[in-house]
Amino acid sequence: MGLPYCDRFGFNAATIKRRLALLNLSEADHELAGRLQHDVILPYFSAIISQFFDEMLRNDEVNNVLVDDNITKQVKHTVTTFLLSLGSGFDSAKYFEHRLHVGLAHRSINLSLSLYLCAYRALTQSIINHIPESLKQDQTQYEKLVEFLYKINALDMTLAIETYHHSQVQDLQESIGGMEVRQQELQKQAITDSLTGMVNHDYIFKKLSEILDQHQAHKQPLCVIMADIDFFKKVNDSHGHQAGDFVLVDIAKRIKSSLRDMDMVGRYGGEEFLLVLQKTPLDTAIRIAERIRLKIADHPVNLKDLILHVTMSMGVAFANPDDDVESLVKRADNVLYEAKHSGRNKVTVAD
Repeated sequence: MGLPYCDRFGFNAATIKRRLALLNLSEADHELAGRLQHDVILPYFSAIISQFFDEMLRNDEVNNVLVDDNITKQVKHTVTTFLLSLGSGFDSAKYFEHRLHVGLAHRSINLSLSLYLCAYRALTQSIINHIPESLKQDQTQYEKLVEFLYKINALDMTLAIETYHHSQVQDLQESIGGMEVRQQELQKQAITDSLTGMVNHDYIFKKLSEILDQHQAHKQPLCVIMADIDFFKKVNDSHGHQAGDFVLVDIAKRIKSSLRDMDMVGRYGGEEFLLVLQKTPLDTAIRIAERIRLKIADHPVNLKDLILHVTMSMGVAFANPDDDVESLVKRADNVLYEAKHSGRNKVTVAD
């Protein structure tokens, strides 16, 4: 159809025809539309508008909406355009397009739907009040004209409701979408270490508990690695905490890039990291640990003009059938302690 509002609200030739049939608007009503414009609206336009606004402005809610001259001017222009086109070509897509646009215009200034529908009543009554006596003398023609006026205003009201409903649903969806995004952001913040971008201690511990239960139930191999940056305190003491933070971020990236998709790593605390290797036998876990150790030891950390040679010690533990999270992590931590006290920059394995 090429008309944006009709396309947006789903009005094509078929749906327009159904809407008109629902209101009993037919080809014969075009003559009444012409008479309404020629004999009532055009001759008495100023009086109709004046009476309409006099009534509406007695309402506090209307005055709360028309808070400045620009909004008042916009509303008066919209009502003028609306009135001068009332009923003209009511079965055309352009008529539907204009009425949908009018509805959105009033929605944009936060005019409530209830007030908008009351305005239709006020405008209809103002038009009826200005039907000249010469037309009223022919009772049959007068009744037909009034009936058409009610039908055409009913059409316009349904289109207004269409736009308000769609806009409110869209606003609600956007609001819910925004809330969902915010909730996801908050959830992510709650489980993420802000410095390294890894999951934090509580979350990696929680996930390890779930993963350990699953692997023990299905008798699948599982390993954990406790990893600690060697002499990290010296980095902070000698070069400052900003340098220390940079080292942590750099090492975290190297660890993550060395793992498989099914593996997890979290910042356990300070300069310690906990790695969870799912469906992984001990020999594979040792190879992964060695790969990470070499990736760190063989490539210094470049911090502007400062080159820092960093190493990492690691303890590997294979999950036994009777392990819980605490016992498994403790065994990995114990052998990490052994690595730290037997030369550092090495991988040790729990019995």
